[in-house]
Amino acid sequence: MDKTNLKENMKRHYDTEASLRDSKSVKPEWKIKVREKFYDIVRQEGKKTLLELGAGAGYDRLFFMENGLSVTAVDLSKEMVAKCRGKGD
Repeated sequence: MDKTNLKENMKRHYDTEASLRDSKSVKPEWKIKVREKFYDIVRQEGKKTLLELGAGAGYDRLFFMENGLSVTAVDLSKEMVAKCRGKGD
């Protein structure tokens, strides 16, 4: 499989889907529980920073920032990065 082509296809797909994914701010209950469990572990370990790979529209980044973590979020899609940045620093 051509990894360069795959990467470009993914970028193109997520650029196209950015607005739709950003409009889905309500997460399914199971995702909320997983995120909260992860945050509990991070907090128990005394972590202060988080690197989020594939941050998408930035809703998880926002959650972790609102809970006191310094978050570095990255995404392949420039449109997703724009949506993520739009949620503040």
